[in-house]
Amino acid sequence: MKFTAFTALLVILIAVFGCAKKVAPTVAVVPFTKESMDVPVDSIPDTSNPLCHIEGPVVMRLHDAEGYVKYRESVGLWYITYVEPLPPGTGTDTAYNGFVCNMPNAYMKIGLKVRFSGQYYHARKYIPSTRAEEVRLYLILKQIHTGSD
Repeated sequence: MKFTAFTALLVILIAVFGCAKKVAPTVAVVPFTKESMDVPVDSIPDTSNPLCHIEGPVVMRLHDAEGYVKYRESVGLWYITYVEPLPPGTGTDTAYNGFVCNMPNAYMKIGLKVRFSGQYYHARKYIPSTRAEEVRLYLILKQIHTGSD
């Protein structure tokens, strides 16, 4: 194999662009309102669950949304199902399953109705779908409470 200037250029380009660190675009941080900060919450863990594989940017944020706590044994993670209602007659509501990376122990109860705030990241690469229309995301909680908190 003959080593040419073209081959040398090709090796340099592969080294430079093939090994470049990929950086996610920055996302604007939306501050919570004072009212939301006054809601009593359980202590939310700082560390993320090692079963969460967050690799990309924030894809969705929710503030004071209502959902239900569930558990998926096949992946070992608690999740909160949030349903985004559509206007009547426009189609089926969208359900998001946010697999929680920092779930407080006090909220690990199947069927528990909660209000929560947090940000979502893609999880479809690591969480197998149970239904074709299932939206699977990782969820990092900022706040969580029940109506009785």
